[in-house]
Amino acid sequence: GDPRVGMKLDTALTSLAADQDGVVTIAQLRDVGISAWQQNRLVADGVIHRIAPRVYALRGSPDTHRRRLRAGLLCLGERSWVSFEAAATLHGLDRSDPRAVEFTIDRGRRPAIVPFVVHTTTRLRPIDQVVVDGLRTMSATRTVFDLALARAHTRRIEAAIDSAVRLHLSSPETILVGPCPRLIGVSLAEVEPSCAPRRLRLLQYTTTPNLERTHWDNLS
Repeated sequence: GDPRVGMKLDTALTSLAADQDGVVTIAQLRDVGISAWQQNRLVADGVIHRIAPRVYALRGSPDTHRRRLRAGLLCLGERSWVSFEAAATLHGLDRSDPRAVEFTIDRGRRPAIVPFVVHTTTRLRPIDQVVVDGLRTMSATRTVFDLALARAHTRRIEAAIDSAVRLHLSSPETILVGPCPRLIGVSLAEVEPSCAPRRLRLLQYTTTPNLERTHWDNLS
């Protein structure tokens, strides 16, 4: 074939992947003019490799935590958000798991087998949705409640609350009237600006949470 065509495709592919942490979707490959046949050649030549359904990584791109989060969002589509411990990590909350790769999607959707954890929800407000460093993410307040509904240890939840307040990502008052009214047993020793965030305690929560945690086998 014309080498100029190959150079053009390589340039388009590299440019696209550079803006997405080294990953691209099949739909994006088509948008830049890469056919199914050319895609298969790129795979055979080791230029790209599949890391999730409909998502490929460019050769040489580092397998970072951020790349995994980006790949998950691209795989799950526009109605997906980094959530739970993965969101806590992006927000910089204390005691977060820097290896967590977790997402939330609308309940009723069921993706193919994927190499990460997927949660579903029927309750998602605009205020729960933020963008952190270019990635669609659940807000810090929503993340605190998600961790509680996932039955995280009380000390883990306290650490999340403490750091969310300290980093000005939430406030005691906001958490007390947060997104899940069924979350109970929240107490604040002193409701005043000077109170220590660590006095916020999530002592008990519902045994039938609104957020159902759905797991697929981790294939990574």
